[in-house]
Amino acid sequence: MLDVAIRWIEAIAAETGEVLDVFGATMTVKLDGATGLFLAEHTAPPGYAVPLHVHDEDDEVFRILGGTLTLLTAGGELRAGAGTCVHLPHGAAHGFRNESGTTAHALLICTPGRRIAAMFRALDYLTATGTPTADSIGAVCAEYGVHML
Repeated sequence: MLDVAIRWIEAIAAETGEVLDVFGATMTVKLDGATGLFLAEHTAPPGYAVPLHVHDEDDEVFRILGGTLTLLTAGGELRAGAGTCVHLPHGAAHGFRNESGTTAHALLICTPGRRIAAMFRALDYLTATGTPTADSIGAVCAEYGVHML
């Protein structure tokens, strides 16, 4: 006999989610990591960049929905266009930039993702309350297990 747990299944409507501004890039959080999975839609305008960094515990997946991102790794660069899926395990140095003339759209998945939503909320607050510096950004990220290189 199959032992099956009855669990609630959640459908997240396209127009729902917590909208954050991360230094000019919109992030719409769909799942905040409370259940062991962080899921967000992330837009990156032309010229937007995230420097090399590492996550202590989160494995990260980018699924490029539109546009092109240049993913940065310790081993080099990878141009990722629509349809590309990139897995970035915790501890692996990575970053990205949008070198194109159009906005890039990606689905961002982190697991276990328990602290990443709080980090993005803190970065949203930093964006809204003044001009963030490399030091202030690095300090916020480090508090949540993400370290800038």
